[in-house]
Amino acid sequence: MDISNELGTVEISEEVLCTIASVAAGEVEGVVGLSASLGGNIKDLITKKYAGKGIDVDVTENGLVITASIIVKFRCNVQDVAVKVQDSILCAIRDMTNYEVSAVNVNVVNVQIVEE
Repeated sequence: MDISNELGTVEISEEVLCTIASVAAGEVEGVVGLSASLGGNIKDLITKKYAGKGIDVDVTENGLVITASIIVKFRCNVQDVAVKVQDSILCAIRDMTNYEVSAVNVNVVNVQIVEE
C-alpha cells in the first residue's frame, strides 16, 4: 500500500503488515502461536520466511481485511482470546501505519497443551 504526500510516496509492503499483525497476535495471553493457512498458495507456505506466517492481508476499497490463524493455549477461553487478538491487531496496524482496517478475522485452528 502506498501513501503519497507533498514529500513523495511511502510504501508499506504486505509483509510488514503481516509482521505487525503477527507480533500483535503473539502478545495476547493464551495465544501459543500462529499457523500458516493450508488454504493459501503452497509455494508461499514453503518460500515466505517473514514473521507473518498465519496472517493474511487483503486490501479492499473499505480498508484492510486481516485474517489471523491462531493456536490457543488449552484451558483458555477461546472466544476471549480471539476477541483480544482482533483488538490487538487492529490497534497495532492503526497505530503503526494509520491504515484503515475494515475487519480482523480470527480463525482458531488448534488448541495446544502447554507445559507450565
